[in-house]
Amino acid sequence: MKKLPLVLVISSALFIGLVILVVMAAVDQAKKSATLDIQSVVPDDISVTVDGKKVASTTKFKVVPGTHTINAKRQGFGEQNQSVVLKDKETKTIRLMLIVTGPEGKAWVAAHPDQAVQAESVSSQRFDDISKQVTDKNPIISHLPILRREWRIDYGQSQKHPDDPQAIQLIITYASEPSKQDALDWMRAQGFNPDSYEIVFKTP
Repeated sequence: MKKLPLVLVISSALFIGLVILVVMAAVDQAKKSATLDIQSVVPDDISVTVDGKKVASTTKFKVVPGTHTINAKRQGFGEQNQSVVLKDKETKTIRLMLIVTGPEGKAWVAAHPDQAVQAESVSSQRFDDISKQVTDKNPIISHLPILRREWRIDYGQSQKHPDDPQAIQLIITYASEPSKQDALDWMRAQGFNPDSYEIVFKTP
Protein backbone atom coordinates (compact mmCIF):
# COMPACT_ATOMS: atom_id res chain seq x y z
CA MET A 1 0.00 0.00 0.00
CA LYS A 2 1.42 3.35 -1.06
CA LYS A 3 1.94 5.93 1.72
CA LEU A 4 0.56 9.44 1.29
CA PRO A 5 3.15 12.23 1.19
CA LEU A 6 3.66 13.85 4.61
CA VAL A 7 2.80 17.30 3.23
CA LEU A 8 -0.58 16.00 1.99
CA VAL A 9 -1.34 14.40 5.36
CA ILE A 10 -0.51 17.63 7.23
CA SER A 11 -2.52 19.75 4.77
CA SER A 12 -5.55 17.45 5.12
CA ALA A 13 -5.31 17.57 8.92
CA LEU A 14 -5.10 21.36 8.91
CA PHE A 15 -8.07 21.64 6.57
CA ILE A 16 -10.21 19.33 8.74
CA GLY A 17 -9.18 21.29 11.84
CA LEU A 18 -10.14 24.56 10.16
CA VAL A 19 -13.55 23.18 9.17
CA ILE A 20 -14.17 22.04 12.75
CA LEU A 21 -13.26 25.48 14.10
CA VAL A 22 -15.59 27.21 11.64
CA VAL A 23 -18.47 24.89 12.54
CA MET A 24 -17.87 25.37 16.28
CA ALA A 25 -17.78 29.16 15.85
CA ALA A 26 -21.05 29.08 13.90
CA VAL A 27 -22.71 26.93 16.57
CA ASP A 28 -21.44 29.23 19.32
CA GLN A 29 -22.74 32.32 17.49
CA ALA A 30 -26.12 30.67 16.98
CA LYS A 31 -26.43 30.22 20.76
CA LYS A 32 -25.98 33.96 21.37
CA SER A 33 -29.04 36.20 21.39
CA ALA A 34 -30.30 39.53 22.67
CA THR A 35 -33.80 40.97 23.07
CA LEU A 36 -35.19 44.08 21.43
CA ASP A 37 -38.28 45.55 23.10
CA ILE A 38 -40.00 48.14 20.87
CA GLN A 39 -42.76 50.29 22.30
CA SER A 40 -44.65 52.76 20.12
CA VAL A 41 -45.89 55.57 22.38
CA VAL A 42 -46.99 58.34 20.02
CA PRO A 43 -48.58 57.46 17.75
CA ASP A 44 -49.35 53.87 18.72
CA ASP A 45 -49.70 52.67 15.11
CA ILE A 46 -46.24 53.60 13.82
CA SER A 47 -44.83 51.69 10.85
CA VAL A 48 -41.65 50.10 12.18
CA THR A 49 -38.81 48.21 10.50
CA VAL A 50 -35.74 46.63 12.07
CA ASP A 51 -32.82 46.15 9.71
CA GLY A 52 -35.23 46.74 6.82
CA LYS A 53 -37.75 44.09 7.94
CA LYS A 54 -41.24 45.17 9.02
CA VAL A 55 -42.20 44.38 12.64
CA ALA A 56 -45.21 45.18 14.82
CA SER A 57 -45.39 48.73 16.20
CA THR A 58 -45.10 47.33 19.72
CA THR A 59 -43.24 44.05 20.00
CA LYS A 60 -40.52 42.14 21.82
CA PHE A 61 -38.31 39.66 20.01
CA LYS A 62 -34.90 37.98 19.89
CA VAL A 63 -32.08 39.27 17.70
CA VAL A 64 -28.46 38.36 17.24
CA PRO A 65 -26.06 40.52 19.28
CA GLY A 66 -24.63 43.47 17.38
CA THR A 67 -25.84 46.68 15.74
CA HIS A 68 -29.44 46.99 14.56
CA THR A 69 -31.14 49.86 12.73
CA ILE A 70 -34.68 50.88 13.62
CA ASN A 71 -36.84 53.03 11.34
CA ALA A 72 -40.18 54.46 12.45
CA LYS A 73 -42.57 56.59 10.42
CA ARG A 74 -46.22 57.57 10.02
CA GLN A 75 -48.12 60.08 7.93
CA GLY A 76 -48.28 63.45 9.69
CA PHE A 77 -45.23 62.73 11.86
CA GLY A 78 -41.48 63.06 11.36
CA GLU A 79 -39.50 59.94 10.51
CA GLN A 80 -37.16 58.51 13.15
CA ASN A 81 -34.03 56.45 12.53
CA GLN A 82 -31.74 55.09 15.20
CA SER A 83 -29.10 52.41 15.66
CA VAL A 84 -28.79 50.31 18.80
CA VAL A 85 -26.00 47.99 19.88
CA LEU A 86 -26.94 44.91 21.89
CA LYS A 87 -24.64 42.51 23.71
CA ASP A 88 -25.28 38.82 24.29
CA LYS A 89 -28.22 38.27 26.69
CA GLU A 90 -28.92 42.03 26.82
CA THR A 91 -32.46 43.44 26.62
CA LYS A 92 -32.91 46.96 25.30
CA THR A 93 -36.18 48.90 25.33
CA ILE A 94 -36.79 51.45 22.57
CA ARG A 95 -39.68 53.87 23.08
CA LEU A 96 -40.75 55.47 19.83
CA MET A 97 -42.24 58.97 19.94
CA LEU A 98 -42.55 60.81 16.66
CA ILE A 99 -42.77 64.58 16.30
CA VAL A 100 -45.88 66.08 14.71
CA THR A 101 -45.06 67.61 11.32
CA GLY A 102 -48.41 67.91 9.55
CA PRO A 103 -52.20 68.22 9.84
CA GLU A 104 -52.73 64.45 10.13
CA GLY A 105 -50.36 64.33 13.09
CA LYS A 106 -52.13 67.22 14.82
CA ALA A 107 -55.50 65.55 14.24
CA TRP A 108 -54.21 62.28 15.72
CA VAL A 109 -52.90 63.99 18.86
CA ALA A 110 -56.20 65.89 19.29
CA ALA A 111 -58.11 62.60 19.03
CA HIS A 112 -55.81 60.79 21.49
CA PRO A 113 -55.21 63.19 24.40
CA ASP A 114 -54.43 60.36 26.84
CA GLN A 115 -51.52 59.16 24.73
CA ALA A 116 -50.25 62.72 24.37
CA VAL A 117 -50.11 62.97 28.18
CA GLN A 118 -48.35 59.60 28.34
CA ALA A 119 -45.81 60.84 25.81
CA GLU A 120 -45.04 63.86 28.00
CA SER A 121 -44.51 61.56 30.97
CA VAL A 122 -42.25 59.23 28.98
CA SER A 123 -40.30 62.22 27.60
CA SER A 124 -39.71 63.52 31.12
CA GLN A 125 -38.61 60.10 32.31
CA ARG A 126 -36.36 59.70 29.27
CA PHE A 127 -34.72 63.07 30.01
CA ASP A 128 -34.10 62.02 33.62
CA ASP A 129 -32.71 58.65 32.49
CA ILE A 130 -30.40 60.27 29.93
CA SER A 131 -29.19 62.83 32.49
CA LYS A 132 -28.38 60.05 34.94
CA GLN A 133 -26.63 58.01 32.24
CA VAL A 134 -24.54 61.03 31.20
CA THR A 135 -23.52 61.68 34.83
CA ASP A 136 -22.78 57.99 35.44
CA LYS A 137 -20.57 57.89 32.35
CA ASN A 138 -18.96 61.27 33.13
CA PRO A 139 -18.82 61.62 36.94
CA ILE A 140 -16.84 64.86 36.63
CA ILE A 141 -20.18 66.52 35.76
CA SER A 142 -21.22 66.39 39.42
CA HIS A 143 -18.34 68.83 40.15
CA LEU A 144 -19.17 71.27 37.36
CA PRO A 145 -19.22 74.10 36.72
CA ILE A 146 -16.14 74.89 38.80
CA LEU A 147 -15.02 78.53 39.01
CA ARG A 148 -11.72 79.89 40.24
CA ARG A 149 -10.18 83.30 40.09
CA GLU A 150 -8.28 82.75 36.83
CA TRP A 151 -9.96 79.71 35.34
CA ARG A 152 -13.23 77.82 35.11
CA ILE A 153 -14.40 74.47 33.78
CA ASP A 154 -17.79 73.91 32.13
CA TYR A 155 -19.13 71.11 29.95
CA GLY A 156 -21.27 70.76 26.85
CA GLN A 157 -22.24 68.35 24.08
CA SER A 158 -19.31 66.60 22.43
CA GLN A 159 -18.27 68.05 19.08
CA LYS A 160 -16.42 64.88 18.11
CA HIS A 161 -19.42 62.67 18.82
CA PRO A 162 -22.52 64.88 18.28
CA ASP A 163 -24.83 61.90 17.81
CA ASP A 164 -23.94 60.38 21.19
CA PRO A 165 -26.11 62.03 23.89
CA GLN A 166 -23.80 60.67 26.60
CA ALA A 167 -20.63 62.16 25.10
CA ILE A 168 -19.46 65.47 26.51
CA GLN A 169 -16.67 67.95 26.03
CA LEU A 170 -15.06 69.99 28.79
CA ILE A 171 -14.60 73.71 28.25
CA ILE A 172 -11.69 75.21 30.13
CA THR A 173 -11.50 79.01 30.14
CA TYR A 174 -8.20 80.35 31.44
CA ALA A 175 -6.43 83.69 31.79
CA SER A 176 -2.85 82.49 31.41
CA GLU A 177 -0.80 79.36 30.78
CA PRO A 178 -0.16 78.84 34.52
CA SER A 179 -3.91 79.08 35.23
CA LYS A 180 -4.58 76.60 32.43
CA GLN A 181 -2.20 74.20 34.13
CA ASP A 182 -3.94 74.87 37.46
CA ALA A 183 -7.26 73.79 35.93
CA LEU A 184 -5.72 70.56 34.64
CA ASP A 185 -4.07 69.95 38.02
CA TRP A 186 -7.47 70.39 39.69
CA MET A 187 -8.88 67.67 37.47
CA ARG A 188 -6.05 65.31 38.38
CA ALA A 189 -6.49 66.07 42.09
CA GLN A 190 -10.15 64.99 41.80
CA GLY A 191 -9.08 61.73 40.16
CA PHE A 192 -9.93 62.70 36.55
CA ASN A 193 -7.31 62.24 33.84
CA PRO A 194 -7.45 65.18 31.39
CA ASP A 195 -6.15 62.90 28.62
CA SER A 196 -9.37 60.89 28.88
CA TYR A 197 -11.57 63.86 28.01
CA GLU A 198 -12.41 65.92 24.97
CA ILE A 199 -11.30 69.39 26.08
CA VAL A 200 -11.73 72.78 24.43
CA PHE A 201 -9.45 75.52 25.75
CA LYS A 202 -10.61 79.14 25.63
CA THR A 203 -9.32 82.49 26.79
CA PRO A 204 -11.65 85.27 27.99
